[in-house]
Amino acid sequence: MDLNDTQRKLISILIACANSGSKNGILGYGSCVEHLCFSEDVYCDVMELAKKQYVHDIICNSGDDKRILNKVTKMRRIFACSGAFEKLDRENIRYAVLKGVHFAKQAYGDIGYRKSNDVDILIDRKNIKKALSIFKEEGFVQGSVDSEGVIEECGREKQMFLMLHSHQTYPMVKCLKNPRMSVVVDFNFELFWGEKNQEAGSEKDVTGDGKPAAENKIFIDEFLEDAVLTRIGKARFKVLPKEKAMMQICLHHYKDMNSIWLLYRGCPILKLLCDIYFFAVNCFDGSDVTRFSDMVLRYSAEKYVYYIFYYTYKLFCGGSISKGGVLKEDTNGNNAFKNDFLTGTLERLQNTITGGFEFLDEFGLQEDEKRKWNVRFDERIFNESNDFFIRMLNESDMKKIEENKRYMM
Repeated sequence: MDLNDTQRKLISILIACANSGSKNGILGYGSCVEHLCFSEDVYCDVMELAKKQYVHDIICNSGDDKRILNKVTKMRRIFACSGAFEKLDRENIRYAVLKGVHFAKQAYGDIGYRKSNDVDILIDRKNIKKALSIFKEEGFVQGSVDSEGVIEECGREKQMFLMLHSHQTYPMVKCLKNPRMSVVVDFNFELFWGEKNQEAGSEKDVTGDGKPAAENKIFIDEFLEDAVLTRIGKARFKVLPKEKAMMQICLHHYKDMNSIWLLYRGCPILKLLCDIYFFAVNCFDGSDVTRFSDMVLRYSAEKYVYYIFYYTYKLFCGGSISKGGVLKEDTNGNNAFKNDFLTGTLERLQNTITGGFEFLDEFGLQEDEKRKWNVRFDERIFNESNDFFIRMLNESDMKKIEENKRYMM
């Protein structure tokens, strides 16, 4: 990858942080990180770049007020859902909290190192109505909230648009005692995007991977059967086992990196790939490859996991991968940490990819909107503007974007 000195230094610092075994901030990561930061006159440039790429919190000092505030805010948000979680359990409704505080603790060692603004919950579509009712009993409203804590309920039209054209409901919101602090809850009822058209037995290919829809269908209630109870502070809630959590976040990040709507709004690619790399380094090793790969293949998610692991490996593991999927070591000695889990999974999945590897250079979620990037990946990561992407959009793309603005903002 053709990175400049500041970009390469930031990646080196992130790698050192992930592999240090310490989660006490940049000054607690040991001499390796201190050397990278302070031995050359690049510290200010690196930190400025980290802020622009939304990864500053990962490497900031443990006493940083912003990180502590982020931690307290996320804890208050998840605790505000505790009553609803208890009611879901009493009603025997399966669910799992996605990403959020539990993922941040697993991947980064401290929930303050990863910023998130909402609580994402995976739940089967058949249980959505009951779940919405339970959260309303706990003081939540389906709508949006402004910076002053004023809630505006959403109309039926917006609710139906998201149910029919996305994988989630319109958010539930609740203001806490501080009127400027609110909780936003998103109910996800699918893992793949566009599954509104994927009825079992249907032959329509919505995700664009060339497989009949029935092969892509994940039955959410079944997927949630082994969700595990966890506790963070006073909050008790259920989460996915680590293998399913990794697959879910790969699917989520693939969507973020390929959705025309989300790319239009700006996609923090480096932050997304940090999630995968830190999670892989701190929670997985080579012994997990077979179990994880088998699960990915069982759910027909190999193309999307491969895509995310491909770019994570390319950025953090110092090697390259040919279009045929062959892993190559970096001969320049850059980015010294190799990860057996990422490498092993890529090697195991590469022979299962059908239809070639052109998808690695494309964007778009559905088949009729896919096209080839005209900007290199390393340029897209650190580009501070998405003007280059907007210039690639056509009239049909802009029509979809305007429709999304109408119903989703």
